Amino acid sequence: MSGPVQYVSVAAPDGQVMGYVWFGDDGVGWADRKASSIDAYKAGLEWYGAHVHEARERGLAPSEILGRLGRESGVGPVTAAPDVAAVEELAGTVTPADDRRLIAALERVDAAAWRTLADAFDALTDEDRKVEWGGGQANARGVTQIPYPRYGEALLRAVSALRNVVVTTEYRWSANPLPQLSSDGRLSPADAVRAAMALVLGERISEGMIDEALKNGLLDAAVASLRAWYATEGARSAHESAAPGASAAHTAPQYATHPLPHHTGNTITAPPPPRPTPPSANPYAQQPAPLQPGQPQYGYPQQAQPGRPQYGMPPAPQGMAPQPYGYPQQGQAPYGQPQYGMGPQAGYEACRFCGGMPTARVTFRAHQGFLILMRFLKYDGPMCGTCGMAVYRTMLTATLWQGWWSPFSLFIFTPFTVIWNLVARGKVSKLQRPAPGQHGQQKDPGKPMYQRPLAYVALIPVLWIGFLIFQGIGGA
Repeated sequence: MSGPVQYVSVAAPDGQVMGYVWFGDDGVGWADRKASSIDAYKAGLEWYGAHVHEARERGLAPSEILGRLGRESGVGPVTAAPDVAAVEELAGTVTPADDRRLIAALERVDAAAWRTLADAFDALTDEDRKVEWGGGQANARGVTQIPYPRYGEALLRAVSALRNVVVTTEYRWSANPLPQLSSDGRLSPADAVRAAMALVLGERISEGMIDEALKNGLLDAAVASLRAWYATEGARSAHESAAPGASAAHTAPQYATHPLPHHTGNTITAPPPPRPTPPSANPYAQQPAPLQPGQPQYGYPQQAQPGRPQYGMPPAPQGMAPQPYGYPQQGQAPYGQPQYGMGPQAGYEACRFCGGMPTARVTFRAHQGFLILMRFLKYDGPMCGTCGMAVYRTMLTATLWQGWWSPFSLFIFTPFTVIWNLVARGKVSKLQRPAPGQHGQQKDPGKPMYQRPLAYVALIPVLWIGFLIFQGIGGA
């Protein structure tokens, strides 16, 4: 919508603006604040769904909805804007209150995590910082592996230590652009949190972000800013929180390790679910299910904005190229490779395609029969419900029309593959949708199986076998 619009701000009980509802001649929309927390994002969409979307479903005109909102608490005065883009730009503004939330999250990190961070980065040598890249060549089977960075163990430990300090629910890294260094090569502590979260979590989706940050100085600047803050402010806060009668300092939980998305076995501690905010600091948690300004609801996904970089959210490949058995899959360590810490735990691993959670570790297979030749394909690893369903439908469709054209395929391998995929589908279909704002672009599940013409090729061998059985019975 390019014409003039009106908008109102929507605030939480503590006064923080969570988003904006805009009204035009032929539409109503919601602009969530990009710098808000995950809780704020969810609450804002819930509020919009109950107060605006529901009203639109009842057929109310935009002017009527605007009049009704004027009686709601937390809704600001009606303001004019030249177009929706101006409202979206306002929603992308970062305020000092946003910075304070991130600093408050740092204050809840315990001293042990800070010492681990300092030791890990102090131990890095120039050799540790050099990142070699593998892949890019075709193997004996003609499969070309996508280039991937080979991070050393010392660097991976440092990145894991950084993750344990900065990951928080107070920032939606995938909804915001990557912070840039100032002219003197520095970052504020709040921007250091934003940059570090984007790097350590975005690497799982966009390989090479850490390598690039090492080369341009962003990673070192973020760590230097965080350590400088802790040396002056953080240590005092940690000391006060550890005093008798004070609440216990936050201890980062131990989560399953998860490999970086390449084939070398390099691993880093899997992105832990962001640190929960204590109840006393979360105004939304105190509210009943009715709704809160600024938080989204499942079913109202965040939309990427044209012209606004979406770091950690590169376009997903349109096609899938399964790899033969025995080849390590993208996003997994080769079999037998060691991993730091605990073994994989369902639910705490990020989806190998979009980085979302929760996930289930599953394997989807495809089988192709070519008279006297056969081919076995698979995709495995942790997958969210959306991406898992996309892989299931692609692999099963390939099997149903290509899996019948050899004797062993017809009677053994294809029926086994179909049953295997149905069992794996049951696991991903039970998963909740990934939390909004914490995943990259997901694979498109596409049409259901019954709407895919190629799947009906399977009826040919089924009818043929039925015909043979009928003929045999008739002959007897």
